[in-house]
This record gives sequence, C-alpha cells and structure tokens, in this order.
Amino acid sequence: MATVFKNVRLFDGEKVYPSTSVVVKNGKISTVGDAISTEGEEGDTVIDGSGHTLLPGLIEAHMHAHLPPGKGTLYDAMSEIG
Repeated sequence: MATVFKNVRLFDGEKVYPSTSVVVKNGKISTVGDAISTEGEEGDTVIDGSGHTLLPGLIEAHMHAHLPPGKGTLYDAMSEIG
C-alpha cells in the first residue's frame, strides 16, 4: 500500500513542477510523475493536493528561543534541559 499525492505543485529545492503526482511507499518516494498518469493501485491512499505545494524532505529548521528570567544565554537555559 502506498500514499499518492495527486495534482500537487512539487518543489524540489530548486524548481517547482506544476500538476505532479508523488507516490510514497514504505516511507520513501517511489515515483514522481505526471498527475494524470498516476492513479494509484487498489488499497492506496490517494490525496488530491490541488492548489497545494509538496515540499518533500524539507523540515522546520528554525526556532524562537524565549529565555526564562535569570538565564543569561540560550546555552545556559539548554544545559539545564540536558
């Protein structure tokens, strides 16, 4: 069984591909292709991503640090966490 993201804009970090399908099997991208040619197989989960952009492999890579009163630096605050 796989998850099929249909009709998405795919951004690979450099280029945007319009109207694309991405098939994910066992947690990995197995197929990328034209949205019309990828319908999925019986038992697959098909998600219509019309109007949305898929960013495979990109993660949240920033944070907003709020130091508690009396902590001089982020390092001091983090060292208490472990």
